[in-house]
Amino acid sequence: MTRRVVVNTAIYLHRTSGTATATRALVEAMRGLSGVEVLEGAPAVRGRHGSVRNAVKDARWDLWLASRAHRDVDLLVSPCNIGRRGPARKHLLVVLDAMVWDHPEHFDRRFASYWRALVPASIRSADLVLTLSEHARQEILRRFPRVDVRVVALPYAGPPGRPATWPDRPVVLMVGATEPVKNHVAGLHAVAAVRRSSGVDVGVRLIGPAGREEQAVRAVMSRLDPDGRWTSRHVDVAAEALAAAYASSWLLLQPSLDEGYGLPLVEAAQHGLPAVHSGRGAMPTLLPAADAGTVTAPGLAAAMAPLLDRATWAAAAAESARQAPRFAPELFRATIHGLVGELLG
Repeated sequence: MTRRVVVNTAIYLHRTSGTATATRALVEAMRGLSGVEVLEGAPAVRGRHGSVRNAVKDARWDLWLASRAHRDVDLLVSPCNIGRRGPARKHLLVVLDAMVWDHPEHFDRRFASYWRALVPASIRSADLVLTLSEHARQEILRRFPRVDVRVVALPYAGPPGRPATWPDRPVVLMVGATEPVKNHVAGLHAVAAVRRSSGVDVGVRLIGPAGREEQAVRAVMSRLDPDGRWTSRHVDVAAEALAAAYASSWLLLQPSLDEGYGLPLVEAAQHGLPAVHSGRGAMPTLLPAADAGTVTAPGLAAAMAPLLDRATWAAAAAESARQAPRFAPELFRATIHGLVGELLG
């Protein structure tokens, strides 16, 4: 007998994001299940964030219509924090992180209210909750101690890429949407501090969608580098170009105030690229040796500066590459197969 699994893929209608990447990885992992038909469900159009009307439309889809997009559903998968089982026999909810609970001040006020209104009910009604880190699992259990919460590490889903090598010019890579929680302004100041203290022509390349801090980030870039000699901003790049950026950079800097996971760290490990991160949220569990333990520009600069020594850089690159097998697609696929098999009985 073939079982029907429906994944709510409405996130695909938005711009490229880590959430969409995680959803694609989930769908691809499920497609290899024997005796399981994997279907996708999404509205014809997804409302743009920001208006009450669109929030209501999105909630109606996630909580009501997604479970009814196909008939005779054995398992509904809601990969983006919100969803209800509806007529489906079982429901798997993916809660990506707990950042909105921990730091609502870093998010749009309306989005934070939307989250607090809908996510708790979604969690309580799910048969199983999946999250991406032990940090997030503990935060969920602290609020919902009776819920069955499991952890799976997202795999590297990009194209095969060449390993990072010592670059002719050290360029810091930052990857992520320019949202307040990403702390890119402090990252830019940290790079400027390394330039001043070392006298080395260190550059910085910021790749990711434009968010609410875009104007502030660009203003800081213009003030620190009015001639555009050492800073560059790329709003959207193809997967191959992103992989090339990892392979050609000096290090990855993740200065976030919080992270539910930290997918760029996984991507850096795949390329053996040294990283420096702020140590917030789930990041220490991904690359513990890269933990600067601070979100401040001086502290981040102090953690980056030693990597200007080639031998120190090579040791950090080797440690980064050593973590890569933990994020192998086959491990992710095996975990997903086990969880889906458990839910389907």
